[in-house]
Amino acid sequence: MIELLITECKSIGYLNCVNNRYNSVRIFLQRNYDYGLWIDEKFMFSLLSEDQQKLYLEGDTYKNCTFEISRDIAEKLLEEGYTPYRKQTLYD
Repeated sequence: MIELLITECKSIGYLNCVNNRYNSVRIFLQRNYDYGLWIDEKFMFSLLSEDQQKLYLEGDTYKNCTFEISRDIAEKLLEEGYTPYRKQTLYD
């Protein structure tokens, strides 16, 4: 399992949508805190389990925003995420 940390711009209570566009949230994988990735919140949210989705929406900006995810999900997030820097490599 891989640690996913969501830190900035997350929705609280429901997914924010303005003009049919969802938030981008900042995430970090495997405790790599160099810069992180910006990713479409709706896409990231869809990859979480039902229990994780519930905790995500209940949490405030930082609380309840660390989850254990599979390597497959981490790879999808890494592929879709944006960073102006070189993307990290997942380690075993």
